[in-house]
Amino acid sequence: MRYPFATIAPLLAHMTAREVAEHVDVSADAVRAWRLRGGSISEENADRLATALHIHPAEIWEDWQADVKRTCEHCAEPYVPGKPWQRFCGAPCRFAAYKGTRRPRQAAALRAKYQTDADARAAMRARSAEYQARYREQLNAAERRRYQANAERERERRRARYWADPEKYREAERLRRARRQETA
Repeated sequence: MRYPFATIAPLLAHMTAREVAEHVDVSADAVRAWRLRGGSISEENADRLATALHIHPAEIWEDWQADVKRTCEHCAEPYVPGKPWQRFCGAPCRFAAYKGTRRPRQAAALRAKYQTDADARAAMRARSAEYQARYREQLNAAERRRYQANAERERERRRARYWADPEKYREAERLRRARRQETA
């Protein structure tokens, strides 16, 4: 798409033809011709000139990329797509649309299969029981690890107490043994 040079010409009045030409990578003669005859410039050159002025091209040309805007299929908001096949304005809408269409279909298919197919029902129950057994095993393993860690902490605490005053600890141990022998 081409854009009229006359729209941006007043904003470029402070620049020489050579300075403008450097920004858009054309000859200074081409810039002089644009200024004299008006003419139009390509989208790429329009973008370069606008960004050289630190202005977004849409602020200069109202129809900037008007043909490119689309409406999001999920939220119905207008957006400029980054790729030609883009259907949604962003990741949240894309994920919401995906979840909204795929999950209900999968659930309905699974429910129908569960209700009609006895073999599938038995397989699902077996998978569920296997999952629950693995989960219980993981819980038991975590409990064992916790118990072993606590036992190790207790051993370390006793070692530290012993080495803080070994004589006192030995005396207490002798007394404990003597009490056990008396009761036995």
